[in-house]
Amino acid sequence: MVPKNDLRPRKVPTQPRAIATVDALVEATARILVDDGLHGVSTNRIAEVAGVSVGSLYQYFPSKEALVMAVVERHANNVVTLLSDAFAQALQEPLPVAIDQLVSAIVDVHDQQPELQHAIVSQVMTLGVHHTAPMHARAVDVVHAFLITRQEDLLVDDCRSAAWMLVTTVMATLHGRHMGVAPDLGTTSLKVQLTAMIQRYLLPPSSA
Repeated sequence: MVPKNDLRPRKVPTQPRAIATVDALVEATARILVDDGLHGVSTNRIAEVAGVSVGSLYQYFPSKEALVMAVVERHANNVVTLLSDAFAQALQEPLPVAIDQLVSAIVDVHDQQPELQHAIVSQVMTLGVHHTAPMHARAVDVVHAFLITRQEDLLVDDCRSAAWMLVTTVMATLHGRHMGVAPDLGTTSLKVQLTAMIQRYLLPPSSA
């Protein structure tokens, strides 16, 4: 596992040109991960694909691993933003319907760019899953906020623990699927199974 300090950016860009440079570096890293895997990632290669100098790369990132983690963080932030919108839309629905809609949204988001999903899961396992703790916590916060609004309809009493269990279980399922652990599990079947599992966990038998 890579020490946490080795994965932090050297500095955060504030000027438009610097932001564009960092965006180009992160995008280049994602492309190389998909096309060639981690063995194809090097600072020289990233700089070449991004169209910037290696010196510019090192102004912002100490290593290729730091750039890989920047890809992971960008992807996680995009997923949480998309899912936050889905949770907001589900607030007015009956809870069984809301769960069905949310599961569908979660699976659909994770079915986008499957090659990148596979690469990201692989690299998280290489770099150490502890590096993703802040991203996991943010997802838990989103689910917890939703559960609190519907607490009177829930079978569970501890919404924070329930949110952690749901995020951890669903992410493990989706990531395992991207790693080929369940290659024969189709999208429709996955949605049905996850929806049934979550409804039985959260809802009284008469509501599920």
